[in-house]
This record gives sequence, structure tokens and C-alpha cells, in this order.
Amino acid sequence: MRRHANSTCKRKREAILLATADLMSRLGPDVSVTLIARSAAVSKQTVYNHFGSRAGLMDALVASGLSVLYDPMLDLDSNEDPEDDLRSYALALLRGLSQPAYRKMLRAIFFAIQHDAAAAQLIYGATAVRTRERIATYFRAQCARGRLTVDEPDIAAQLFHTAVVSNAQLMILAGILDPIHIETHARACARLFVKAYANDR
Repeated sequence: MRRHANSTCKRKREAILLATADLMSRLGPDVSVTLIARSAAVSKQTVYNHFGSRAGLMDALVASGLSVLYDPMLDLDSNEDPEDDLRSYALALLRGLSQPAYRKMLRAIFFAIQHDAAAAQLIYGATAVRTRERIATYFRAQCARGRLTVDEPDIAAQLFHTAVVSNAQLMILAGILDPIHIETHARACARLFVKAYANDR
């Protein structure tokens, strides 16, 4: 009986978070708890029982949103050409970001953090910082193997990540990021960076 109760509780919590993300992505940040509860098919009190307050609900939304932010891996021991590695990585990242679940969550999170600096810092630390550290580590590994010469891997990683995702996120929000653009953009970013940091430049 207790397992069934826990399962029901979990389903209600997920339904509330999904309803919140959906409503905020369409209606903006001022969606009422009453409307969220109605959309999730639960009572208003159930929302408060799970999250304590509207602010607690927003914090949980941001935290849950981090799980859908796609974060592909870079193989540090890859024997592929660095341009191929970076193109594949950029392509995987952009394809993940273009998924409908991410677009909806991105819109909702952008609304949620407008008046919450702590939430913005949480997202930045859990996504951009982590991703850029991974790219910088890849650059260092490639330098150690004599395949690239990157004087400042951390800055190079920041520039590469920004080049790949910054405009793409705006296109995602606008719903105009198409598969052809994704492949072209990923290839161009990889070529640009390898050209800048190749040993024979």
C-alpha cells in the first residue's frame, strides 16, 4: 500500500511540474497556482503540499528542467580528427537542444529566472560551466597529443560553446531551428575552431 501511495505521489508531482512548464511556456510567468492545479488535475492544496509555496514550485521547475538540457560527451581518447570530433559534438548538442521537450522547458525556465537570480546562477553553473569545462578538457587532451595548439583552453571552450548554442537557443525559442541549419552550423563551428587552433596554422 505504501509503495502505491509513493507512486501516486510521484505521479502527481510530475504532473504538476509538467503542467507548470506547459502553462508558463505558453502564458508567461504569472500563471496562477489555481490554473496549474486545474491543468495537473490536482487540488491547489496538493500543489502546496508538494512544493510549499509558489517560489518552491518555481525552484523545483528549474531543477527538473536541468535534467532535459542535453549534455553530450567528448571522447578525450578519440583518434578521430578534432574537426570531426567537434562537429559531431556540436551536432549532438544542437539536436538535443532542438527537441520539443527542451524548447518548452527553455521557455518556462526563462520566465522563471526573470526575477530569480539564484535560479539563473543554478542553471548557468549546471549547464554552461559544466559543458565548457568538458570542452576545455578535450582541448587540453588534444594539445597533449600534439593535434591542436590552444593557448587558453578555458577561453577557447567558452568561445566554441557560445558559437554553437547562443544563436541556436534564440532560434529554438522562435521555433525556426531546422535540421539543415543544425548540420551546417555544427560543421561551420568545428571548421572555424580547428582552423584557428590547428598546429599547422
